[in-house]
Amino acid sequence: MGMFDEIIVPRSYLVGILDKKDKKLFDTQHKFQTKDLDTILGGGLDLYKLYRGRLSKRCRPGKWEKTTVTGDINLYDSFLTKDGDECWFEFEFKFINGKIDSKKLVDKTVTNKESREAIDVMWNIEQEIFDEYRKKWSYKFWIRVERFCQKITVMARNRHLIPYHIRKQAYKTSGRSADNPDCLKWYQDI
Repeated sequence: MGMFDEIIVPRSYLVGILDKKDKKLFDTQHKFQTKDLDTILGGGLDLYKLYRGRLSKRCRPGKWEKTTVTGDINLYDSFLTKDGDECWFEFEFKFINGKIDSKKLVDKTVTNKESREAIDVMWNIEQEIFDEYRKKWSYKFWIRVERFCQKITVMARNRHLIPYHIRKQAYKTSGRSADNPDCLKWYQDI
């Protein structure tokens, strides 16, 4: 799934948006994934938890700091049940100043074991055909052309980037760095 944050949500927070059967699929302290907090709070790969209606962020092991998040956060998870069924659940929790305002079920997909196995068979057949095509000389040639062009694009992008020290000088002179001390944090690795 890429980079994401995790949120520990007590199963009791799912009351009212799931029926009893679905609610039992989740752990008492279920860990969901989200990409929404990365855009709101910055960072990534952080751990959050819901406790007493508030969202807190783990700042170090055993220490949690309350957040003041305002916005909609989608939480999702995919897992297998004891019966082999594949489940996908997605929820939207709305926060105002770090407190839960509302919550709803956005998406629920349960694929039974037989359907999942049929999909896997179909996927394997398709991949065999695709792999046969990928062995062709023309496919391999155009893959190499694409990689070469990507390298040239990266090289060109690196040649016209404004160096960090010049950006720092410009922001200092314009007064931006005095108003917003974090304005250069996105450019530090350049």
